[in-house]
Amino acid sequence: MDLASYLLKPVQRMGKYALLLQQMMKACPETLLNSSERSIQEIEDLKLAEEMVKFQLRHGNDLLAMDSIRECDVNLKEQGRLLRQNEFLVWEGKSGKRSLRQVFLFEELILFSKARRFPDRKNLDLYIYKNSIKMTDIGLTAKIGESPTKFEIWFRKRKPNDTFTLQSMTEDVKKIWTEELSQLLWKQAIKNRAVRMAEMSSMGIGNKPCLDIRPSDNQISDRSISFAQLSRTVPRFRNSIVGPVTEACRNVKRPHSVISMSSVSSSSTSSGGSAGTPTGQGGSIGHGSYESTCDSPKPYHKSATLNSQCSVESGIIADISVASDESFDPANAGL
Repeated sequence: MDLASYLLKPVQRMGKYALLLQQMMKACPETLLNSSERSIQEIEDLKLAEEMVKFQLRHGNDLLAMDSIRECDVNLKEQGRLLRQNEFLVWEGKSGKRSLRQVFLFEELILFSKARRFPDRKNLDLYIYKNSIKMTDIGLTAKIGESPTKFEIWFRKRKPNDTFTLQSMTEDVKKIWTEELSQLLWKQAIKNRAVRMAEMSSMGIGNKPCLDIRPSDNQISDRSISFAQLSRTVPRFRNSIVGPVTEACRNVKRPHSVISMSSVSSSSTSSGGSAGTPTGQGGSIGHGSYESTCDSPKPYHKSATLNSQCSVESGIIADISVASDESFDPANAGL
């Protein structure tokens, strides 16, 4: 006996297992009302076993059908798992003629083929490759008019001849296919968004174009400034003007004032010009964010801190207004 003869009985036994589980499930609802938790758990286990056996039978048939595809210029091993294959009536384009196609759904590809059947050889049908569409290029219309068995797939760069209208033999097949396609498109959209955010982060943009200015250690609100101490530590320039300092200004507080860590390096070069400008009773020290006069009408300058406005990923200071994360639009998923 050859290998196929030895494998015949195990394959037939799988079909008998499915029939046995179906009969057991039919007998379960009669005893479900007055059953205990243990009985309910056993019924759930039966349902899982039935689904597993049905999946194995269907998946085995799908793999056999995939091996029968001919004249295909696509490497099917690189298209992910084969999820489903069914027979559909297909209209290509808006005014295309109707044709019968065997359609294969992979994780990354939809393939259309034409069946070539041999009446004298059962289960040895061949499928001639016609065309295919990458999942990254398609969109889905789950309902067409009033038909319960039609749905449409189309290229995202939509043209009249880039649409395929599929009509299944039953409503259940159409429902299963549209649900499977929707799940694939959602996963693909989420994956693409994650890749895009990673690319933005690597380019120094980050996942937030702008960040909120939050309190940090660099903030110097409610801190006392001693001009006497500063006058001893800061070098005097030729054109610097130091006037009398009142007691009110000696312990002045600077509410809502923030020092910019990024401006420290440039303050030394700008301090020469700013120090020479009289500002009333006191002198400007050169950081450009402080008015020395206590009753100055000018509002205190706010400068962004490195911790508050720098992107964590890039370290680039974004000197733009606050904006929230971009919302994720389901329409962009091609649904």
